[in-house]
Amino acid sequence: MNHRHTLLLITALLSFARAAETPPIAPHPAVDWPFFAFQNALQDAAHAAPESQVRLAANLGYAGIGAVYLENIPAFADACDHQGLRLFSTYFVLPIENPWTPDEALSRLIGRDAVLWVNLTSRSHPVSSPEGDAEAVRLVNQLAEHADRLQAQVVLYPHAGSWLERTADATRLARKINRPNVGTSFNLCHFLKVEEEATLEAGLRDAAPWLRVVSLNGAESGRRGGTWQELIQPLGRGSFDNLRLLGALRDISYRGPIGFQGYGIGGEAEVNLRETMGAWRDLNTRLAAETPGPRISLRFEPADDGGFRFDTGVLRGRLRAGGKSLGLTEVFHVSTGARLDRSNGLLSHYRVFTRGKRYGGGAWDWPGEAELRQDGSVRVRWPAEAERPFELRAVYRWLEADRIEVVTTVQAREGLTGFESFLACYFDPAFDEAGIKGAFPAGDGVGSLALFARATRDRGEWQMYPRDEAARQLIEDGRWTLEPNPVRWVFPAQFAGRMATAIRIAREPGLQARLQADRDEAFALATPYETEGHFSTYVSMFGQDLLPGETRSARVVLEFVPLR
Repeated sequence: MNHRHTLLLITALLSFARAAETPPIAPHPAVDWPFFAFQNALQDAAHAAPESQVRLAANLGYAGIGAVYLENIPAFADACDHQGLRLFSTYFVLPIENPWTPDEALSRLIGRDAVLWVNLTSRSHPVSSPEGDAEAVRLVNQLAEHADRLQAQVVLYPHAGSWLERTADATRLARKINRPNVGTSFNLCHFLKVEEEATLEAGLRDAAPWLRVVSLNGAESGRRGGTWQELIQPLGRGSFDNLRLLGALRDISYRGPIGFQGYGIGGEAEVNLRETMGAWRDLNTRLAAETPGPRISLRFEPADDGGFRFDTGVLRGRLRAGGKSLGLTEVFHVSTGARLDRSNGLLSHYRVFTRGKRYGGGAWDWPGEAELRQDGSVRVRWPAEAERPFELRAVYRWLEADRIEVVTTVQAREGLTGFESFLACYFDPAFDEAGIKGAFPAGDGVGSLALFARATRDRGEWQMYPRDEAARQLIEDGRWTLEPNPVRWVFPAQFAGRMATAIRIAREPGLQARLQADRDEAFALATPYETEGHFSTYVSMFGQDLLPGETRSARVVLEFVPLR
């Protein structure tokens, strides 16, 4: 091997290896949010025309205007062009039962990176009722298809008294729609009107993957159900602490626009807007002066949908979203905003076998129950049933801000032969490099050194790396021919070392995912070739016979660390 090849090999190994120490969590930087004014805050007797309103916003330092009604788009688009400001959004109200047809005025939004900010009402469904979701999904998909042609986004507007009333309603709907140009907003006055103030941070964390616009204003605290005069004031007035709101937005890495809501304030628009801009700058100065320590919370918290959420300061996401038997989903890297998972998530219990028998499509289809334990971990339990003569349990626990373990336990109700639980991780497509730490036969260019070998396409489409020959024989006993979705594995090599170790790498945003299990508890690692569309990695656990009443456990650890 020549000098150049030696350097390349060393570089590859270093990129696959993690430094011994855990990297520090970066301090929160000050955030330069675009700050715009609602059109309803700009209008008074002295500023009746769109041109004068936009000129006022420009003179006072606002980045643009938003929440413009459909019929006013042409005039405000011209005025924004003349003043060099951005037209952030249009606002309209739609009943979810009605079909929607585009308004010609929307064509003026093309190329403006604008938002269709939509308040959804219903004539037939109660406020916040999920019974209206199917109709709402249909309607918003129509909007989103037109928004694509406008190069715009659709953003859901939670509004007190509307069918889409709460922040959580918008989050629920955006999750179901699951389109890149559909998001949600947080509107402070409507939040204070109908929701509990104590839920502010939790609601923003849940909404974070879809949050596109935020609105705020001065307001009185503790006025749930209060009047708009109490809940909408110039920024800087009222007892509600908007620094708390900005800190929460900073903590979820929100980088979108923030608008000043001015509905019904009265008085002179220039006075209100000048006062608000002064308060805005003061809030940002105070926020930048804060030096918060690392936000490490190694606990799961309950979520409104029956699942759990987490925010360790490094990773943020959900466990068992919607109460379904899935692993970690909607997982984001806090400092970069990168999404890390896809489809059925990370550390998700999938296929379960004994010799000659497959137990349904996967454990994620089984009914199960979960509880939040006192130490912040979550215990999941799938009870034994007539067709499943064993109980399966799993405990998810954070070890560090970037490192989580799942301990899976099986208790046999009758004798089990060759029992296997197949644990799945589905990564975002950015993780397009994969490797297994394995002992490779002489002659393949690596020798017998224990190295991470790339799961390249030339090694096979679906690759399995067993612990030893006995493990390979178990894998080939016919279990993988059972429907649904049988798999034909190839065996490039055995995995090597005390710990079975697989990795996936995303050069952008510069992260390595490392999956590890003790070789006595895991008998194989598996992956498709690294760029195959699943972008997945798997661990085959147990691989042994169990006597009636016998209990066994297997531990798997997943961590995300920066590339070195």
